Amino acid sequence: MNYRLWKVYLNIWRVVPFYVLCKHCKFKDRVKMDIAMWKEKNKELKEFSDLIQFGYFAMNMMEFRNIMLNRLHRNKISYIISRILFKPLESLYINMPPEKIGGGYTFNMDFQQL
Repeated sequence: MNYRLWKVYLNIWRVVPFYVLCKHCKFKDRVKMDIAMWKEKNKELKEFSDLIQFGYFAMNMMEFRNIMLNRLHRNKISYIISRILFKPLESLYINMPPEKIGGGYTFNMDFQQL
């Protein structure tokens, strides 16, 4: 088992509240599409449950956290709790309201030099 999955299992106490907040937010249909797209990008996690896959993305892919935090932005309590549990990627700013971002949103975080 790879160390990133161990990280998820050891931090499941942070993953579960974040998962519940995301699944029951105002934009839950878009969250569902986002998670489905991330699952499709990472096919090696297919044998794991939805919670473990979500935890893998939240623990190891900071751009995924920013998308989920953007979805939670309209509910201040959920947003604050999620920010306490998971620090967002500070160099990635999503300056778009969650209503205008469609579901299935992903990033390709390759840093290339010109």
